Amino acid sequence: SGDTLMVQVQSKKPAPKSETVPAEPLAFDISAGPMSADQVVKLLQDAGSSHSWQTRVEGFAALQKYIRSGNKRRVADELAGSMDQLSALFFDSLRHDHYKVSLAALEALQVLMPMCYRPLEQHVEKFFPILFSRVIHRMEVVRSLASQILAFSGEKYGADTLLPCLTRSLNSQKRTEGVQAVMEYSIRYLGDAKPPTVAGPLRLWVEGIGPMCYDKRGAELRNTAAAALACVYEFVDAPTVLAFIMSTSPDKQIALRKA
Repeated sequence: SGDTLMVQVQSKKPAPKSETVPAEPLAFDISAGPMSADQVVKLLQDAGSSHSWQTRVEGFAALQKYIRSGNKRRVADELAGSMDQLSALFFDSLRHDHYKVSLAALEALQVLMPMCYRPLEQHVEKFFPILFSRVIHRMEVVRSLASQILAFSGEKYGADTLLPCLTRSLNSQKRTEGVQAVMEYSIRYLGDAKPPTVAGPLRLWVEGIGPMCYDKRGAELRNTAAAALACVYEFVDAPTVLAFIMSTSPDKQIALRKA
């Protein structure tokens, strides 16, 4: 409150050191002049090897400043050549223990995705499980950013890209809420996506969600799994679903048909 803030100012008590003083000097100044893509990536790599969470946050601030600094096509072209390095940095930072680092990475990825979604396409499979774990995060701002990135991906990528992402995400979620979020996402986006061109990823996805139709963790999970399976049957490829059902035991077939 305002009264509390006034008391703190009048008493001149210093804030906790970890929130005001970087653990080590910042390696760069984002208020300086324009930087090249190579410079930004180098700064992020230096920040990534730092033990200071503040330095990592500043690194992603520098990336956002660069993205917004010039022509979108030029920026996208320049960053495309460094996508392997950037993806590794995002992967590491999205999982970081300090929420300000993971939040800074989410903010930067949300800005980067619209202009670089094609160069990022081969890397999103490793991002998706982390993003789904953030969708059920306790902080609303984290949930919102993760949801926005996932929604954009669902609108832009075809089933060949989305299916491996979904299967990997489903297998990696430790909480039932995370598993349910993955299946709900598939219901929203998989049916509208460009159809798959290979059978393997779709078969793996169906084999992942099928058994959840008779899962014992709750009716809500079973109902969501049934809806996800029905989505594949109706909008993607019915024979794949039928082949899975026929491969199960008679009692499981009955449960699946009831679902």
